[in-house]
Amino acid sequence: MNIRPFKFMLLLLFVASNSVAETKDSLNLFTEEFPPYNYQVKNKVVGINHDIVMAMCELANIKCKVTVLPWNRAYRRAQAGENAGIYSTARRIDRESDWQWVGPLLASHVCFYKARNRTDITINSREDLSKYILGVSTSFAYPDKLTELGFIDKINKITFRGLKSKMASVDRKRVDLMLGSVNTMPLQLKLIDRTVEEFVPVWQLELPETTGNYLALNKQVPLAMVNRLKTSYNAMLELGLLQKMKQKYIDTESLSTMSASNNSPYPIATSSAVSVPSLRMYFRFARFTSFVSIDSGGITTFLTIVFTTLLKAVPIMI
Repeated sequence: MNIRPFKFMLLLLFVASNSVAETKDSLNLFTEEFPPYNYQVKNKVVGINHDIVMAMCELANIKCKVTVLPWNRAYRRAQAGENAGIYSTARRIDRESDWQWVGPLLASHVCFYKARNRTDITINSREDLSKYILGVSTSFAYPDKLTELGFIDKINKITFRGLKSKMASVDRKRVDLMLGSVNTMPLQLKLIDRTVEEFVPVWQLELPETTGNYLALNKQVPLAMVNRLKTSYNAMLELGLLQKMKQKYIDTESLSTMSASNNSPYPIATSSAVSVPSLRMYFRFARFTSFVSIDSGGITTFLTIVFTTLLKAVPIMI
């Protein structure tokens, strides 16, 4: 009996199943305004890590509702909520046992920055940092590290609730230093109509106790759901999709592209050809081929190569 036609029909049924509605599990996710990782444009949540998390949810067939709140409130809601989580969350040692972690998402080294024209600020050692006034957001993940460096509230450290007020304080020379990274500075400086060329990093903040930004899920989230998200993440990582998502927000073209009708100070990321449903279709295909055995010259191998090649070659759209 020739079983190839039968297996081919199974493959066609698999492809058709992508359009069939399914009952989804659900998660309540929280995040904050912190461009370019997660932020809002015209009341729509966007950002590198937001896109990654939403793609993971879609691939894992999980309905994820996202609420944007100030960080401390978002963190408390994520801890106490049913089937809840938060991103982009620094994976610190003291938080390790409180959450189930999926990632890492995108992150970059944190540095102290000064305005390039502030020739009066000279940093030759870490001891020099505390001689100047630092502006920092209430959501900064490593306050103890700043204390170690000699920064004291209301003396040489001013804490701001909003990102825009912190950036404005730098612009008005109310503070001398601020914290940022190569990823965050370009978009955040747009809040005060300044560019990255006008600022310079003077010292890197050493954070050996953290392993980057993650999606943190509370202990009420079933392990099976966590593992599905991890599998989705690993598939995206294998296809190089995280870097493609980053390119939507962090490159010269996207940073200079502003919508004429956009009331937000941030650029809207450009879209392109391959959708999340296509990624989900690939993900289902990968799971399907794990138990449908066809020889290496068969249609499964061929279609897998085609899907992988297309998804690696073409930028993605969220």
